[in-house]
Amino acid sequence: MKSWMITVCVTGLLAFSCKKESPAVTCETKATAVVDALNAYVETPTKENCLSYVNALKDYVNSNACFDNAFYASYKKQLDEFSEADCE
Repeated sequence: MKSWMITVCVTGLLAFSCKKESPAVTCETKATAVVDALNAYVETPTKENCLSYVNALKDYVNSNACFDNAFYASYKKQLDEFSEADCE
């Protein structure tokens, strides 16, 4: 009986501690976000789209997934030259 109770408790803890895993964030998904944000900003140059573009650049540059990517230096330079202040 004691082992049955322990088994039930452990099973309950495992069942309730598991949560759905989120999809892996890759450099490709971050690069796609930058391109999508830039396209939206070029098509409709609003402050919101500008900020979305800057935030996508920040997310890409600050991501450990993209540090050695071929586009990293280019996106880093764009972020250094284009900031939220330019969105005003």
